[in-house]
Amino acid sequence: MRGKPVDEIREELRKKLVEAMRHGVNLVLRLSNSAPMFKETFCDESTFPIEVFDGYKVTEEEVYKKLLHDDDHHDGRGSNVFFVRDTFSFVITSTFSAEDAEEFLANSFPLDNVKLVQVQM
Repeated sequence: MRGKPVDEIREELRKKLVEAMRHGVNLVLRLSNSAPMFKETFCDESTFPIEVFDGYKVTEEEVYKKLLHDDDHHDGRGSNVFFVRDTFSFVITSTFSAEDAEEFLANSFPLDNVKLVQVQM
């Protein structure tokens, strides 16, 4: 994403979010050791709403319908319908330790409704 205009990044995020909701798959945001400023820079109600970080709130019609463009309103079979499949989920991965994640990611996106899980190997 580095070097791209913010509007272009937002549109890429929007497309990936809409496709993940349509197909009921995981949308995985792989942060590695970065803490991008989603709240301030990338979140926008018409592309990548802050509700993505609030459990299933993004699957509520009043939230997701703001994301949809005319060509998004289809079910793959020619009907002019859009619905979010039950199996859709949003997952964020990071290489931060649990303590560092809370410190570094607090300004990146709201942690209030995010469940941090630390995997140890």
